[in-house]
Amino acid sequence: MKAIKAIKTIKTMKKNSLGLAFILACLMFFVMSTQALAAVGEPAVSVDDAVKATAAKLIKEVPAPVVSSVGGEWAVMALARLGYTVPQSYYDNYYKTLVKTLQEKQGNLSSTKYTEYSRIILALTAIGKDVTNVGGYNLLEKLADFNNVKKQGVNGPVFALLALDSHDYEIPKVAGVKVQTTRQMLIDYILSKEITATNGKVGGFSLDGISADADITGMVIQAFSNYREQPKVEAAVQRALSVLSELQKTNGGYGTGGMENPESTAQVLLALTALGFDPQTDKRFIKDNTVPDGLMAYYITGGGFRHTETTDLDIMSTEQVFCSLVAYQRFTEGKSSFYDMTDVEIKKASVIEDVKQSQNTGKNQLLELFFKLPQFIQIFI
Repeated sequence: MKAIKAIKTIKTMKKNSLGLAFILACLMFFVMSTQALAAVGEPAVSVDDAVKATAAKLIKEVPAPVVSSVGGEWAVMALARLGYTVPQSYYDNYYKTLVKTLQEKQGNLSSTKYTEYSRIILALTAIGKDVTNVGGYNLLEKLADFNNVKKQGVNGPVFALLALDSHDYEIPKVAGVKVQTTRQMLIDYILSKEITATNGKVGGFSLDGISADADITGMVIQAFSNYREQPKVEAAVQRALSVLSELQKTNGGYGTGGMENPESTAQVLLALTALGFDPQTDKRFIKDNTVPDGLMAYYITGGGFRHTETTDLDIMSTEQVFCSLVAYQRFTEGKSSFYDMTDVEIKKASVIEDVKQSQNTGKNQLLELFFKLPQFIQIFI
């Protein structure tokens, strides 16, 4: 009898175990099905909502923009191109900080990175400031020396073109410059850096010149968007687009050095919108997902973006992605491209305003020049 009861107990336990396993399996199936449906359905947050939330988040994270590639000009630029309402003091204080920085460094922000000047020109243009008189300095003059502009390789000429073309600026003639910059020289230099693989395949750009990089290739396309009437430029653009199509991941995004990241994807989105291509319908750039899909994978609820899908808010990533999504939004609204700022009215800085700005920063250049004069001349002034 005891043996029979033991057998019955074992059978009951087996049945219970099987029942529990069945319930767990059903629960797992339900969860996985729900996740799958969410993956193929509409995104939880639309691009428009993400842009609005990120704008608000960026102002909180960068309350006082400085002269920097992070927490500086890109935030100013993107907010201005979006047309997002910010206190006027937000832009005014950035401008004062810039003037102070320029005067403290006597107009020389860098002797090797001339993209510093290009980035600042773009930001100032976006907020309608005169780039030819910033605390007494004409920033366009910094782009007049071709040898200096190309010190960073292809990056320098790319951003110089973007800055110069942002408001159809003329390149000033500067005394003492050995090689005067022209737009065509910038274009030809960039073209000379197109990648040629050992098998003869040509296409794409990178800093090392060895293998095509989504970031630099995207940037080059942006710079070339105004020069497609030139056959060599158009051919390079088409090859670059083919390369970007091949580099795209199934999630719609891109990477650099084998690592996926939103910054690379952002440059591609900026490139496509600069050319007037719709990333939601252009089949060359739709794998399982679109380029905007690839960016939204890094979105953080409440605004902002990560550098990887497992990290926290990253300001650089947020600024770069924000710029590209603003560009995409401008594209969908039929507005000019992100870097085409000819829609912005530039307010010329007067001499009086310049002197006031100098006084506010405690660096009055007129006084500095005065005290550099010989003493016997000073007494007559």
